[in-house]
Amino acid sequence: MHQRRSDLAGALLHHRLDLRLSRERGDALGRARALANLGETHEAAEEGDRAAECYEEGLQAAMEADDAGSKIRAFENLGEGRYRHCLASRRDF
Repeated sequence: MHQRRSDLAGALLHHRLDLRLSRERGDALGRARALANLGETHEAAEEGDRAAECYEEGLQAAMEADDAGSKIRAFENLGEGRYRHCLASRRDF
């Protein structure tokens, strides 16, 4: 919803709030989902390093929650993010 190019700032704010609330509740699954959403928003904003940090932390939360869907999403996001990073690195040559 917020991830339209014109509202990435709103999306980041929303996902950070979701992450904060999930942390306050001690909700590992909520943290995993919020971090995936936050990472995807950073990707859309072309902030790959920040996205990778979110994906890695999200994977840890998914493992803690022992939720298969969240683990899969985290691994997919990490893989896709690293692939995009490699492609961008090759363009620099």
